[in-house]
Amino acid sequence: MTPLDELLNRLRDALTARTFVKLTLGAHRGADESLRNVFLRPVTLREGDRLQFVYRHATRDVTKNLPIAEAIPLIARLLTTDFASAHLFTTEFSADWKRGANKLKLGPPRHSRPPDTAHDRGKHRLINPRAPWLQALRATADKIRQVD
Repeated sequence: MTPLDELLNRLRDALTARTFVKLTLGAHRGADESLRNVFLRPVTLREGDRLQFVYRHATRDVTKNLPIAEAIPLIARLLTTDFASAHLFTTEFSADWKRGANKLKLGPPRHSRPPDTAHDRGKHRLINPRAPWLQALRATADKIRQVD
C-alpha cells in the first residue's frame, strides 16, 4: 500500500467514525496558476452529509459541496495530478503527506473535538444588535438590517 492510499484510507475511516476535522491540499502544481490551496471540511446539508471543498484562488474562493462517495476519488485525483502535499486533521491524529518524499507522517491530534458541521453559521457581531441603546438610537432600523 502506498502512502497516498494509506492517507485516503485514514480519511475514509475518519469520515466514518465522525472524527474528521479538515483536510488541506497544498503545494499546487496544476495548470491553474491562480489556485493556491483546497480546504475540505464536513458539512451537513438538507441532502445529508457532504464534504465542502473551498478552492482558494489568488483573488477569490470557490466552494463546492460534494457527497462523500464522489469526494474521495476527486481527492485522490487532485493529489496525484495537481497538489504535492496534504494535511489531514482528525480528533485522533494528524497526518502529513508529501508527494516528493512519498511518505505519510503521523502525529498527535491538533484538535480535541470535531467541528460544527452546520452549513449556515451565525454571523459574529462585535456589538449585540438587540442592545437597548442601539434601538434608542434607531440604529437597528430596517435599512441598517438590509445593509447588514
